[in-house]
Amino acid sequence: MAFAYFEFSFYYLNLDGKPRSRFHKKGIVMSEGLKLEEAILHFENIHKISREEGQLAITLYPAIATSRAIAENIFPNTTSFVIQIPDDTAFEVKSLVDQRYTKWQTDRRRKQLALENKSNHFHSQTCPRCSSIVDLTGKPKTAMTYCPYCYVFFNQHGHVASNTSDYKICPKCRYFGRVSTYYDTAFYLYKNNKKKKFETVRCCETCARELFEEDFWKSLPFVIGAAPLLYDLYKAGIDRNPIFKGLAEANYQAHKYDVDKVRELFDIMLLRTGEHAGIYYNYGKAFLEASKALVRGGKSPFHPDVVPLRQKAIRELTRSLLLCSNYEPTIRLLQDNGEIEFVPQEVYEIDI
Repeated sequence: MAFAYFEFSFYYLNLDGKPRSRFHKKGIVMSEGLKLEEAILHFENIHKISREEGQLAITLYPAIATSRAIAENIFPNTTSFVIQIPDDTAFEVKSLVDQRYTKWQTDRRRKQLALENKSNHFHSQTCPRCSSIVDLTGKPKTAMTYCPYCYVFFNQHGHVASNTSDYKICPKCRYFGRVSTYYDTAFYLYKNNKKKKFETVRCCETCARELFEEDFWKSLPFVIGAAPLLYDLYKAGIDRNPIFKGLAEANYQAHKYDVDKVRELFDIMLLRTGEHAGIYYNYGKAFLEASKALVRGGKSPFHPDVVPLRQKAIRELTRSLLLCSNYEPTIRLLQDNGEIEFVPQEVYEIDI
């Protein structure tokens, strides 16, 4: 299959997210890899690529040889670097990179399985939004598929769940929600309490609300720190997908470990959305975090107050994977909490 080259401009970014140079550089997406100025980065050397708005974070496999130009921009004690691309081309660049990167990955997977006489085990789907190949080898077929490259869900017929591309895992709290860029500002100069902060942060509506509550009233008399927070509160409340009405509030109660309100809000939401892997993930995570909070407070993992919370968490996380077997956030949450015994047969016998 022939690929057309795609040119774009970029800057290498430093740890503070600032360009390392005054003038932009030239990049090209090629069939074999990325050309960044004169340096070529082959797809087989790339472990992961992620995008937040116009920023591409590229993580390389360890112990590979790279050009000096790329090596100079890798962050200390990591194998990663970040480039800034104009917002109007960032999605297209990321999608083209993912298309070619995933094709290389799946070709390699096919060859590995062929050597093991397991070619019939290979299973994949192409994302209808970004055209990346999602490798589903080893995953049972389920009603929905998750694209880990552009963060949408799509069904077996290739239909993308509508208006959900802004809904993803919040990098701040790790709940599923609508992620955007908000101001994280504070400005007050009281006698024994002073604070100056003017930053931006990528987070969900719930985290934006908590940023507002943290510093707005203290900053209000000084105006300059309160105005951006007031704008964020307005921004967080507009253009919401009506399907996810109540999601920000449910996540807010999850942050507070109020499982009674969490149960009520998520149950109502599921009546409106129907089955949704991201909602089940949040539901399970909320009960899991509540159980962990009790354990941190001194209760045993086997305490009567803790066990039902963990059982409920397992049940909802199980539902998430039964609906979408490759939903990475749920898989990662279970892997990161290996102390939780996975006993779905027992869980489904309990009325919770």
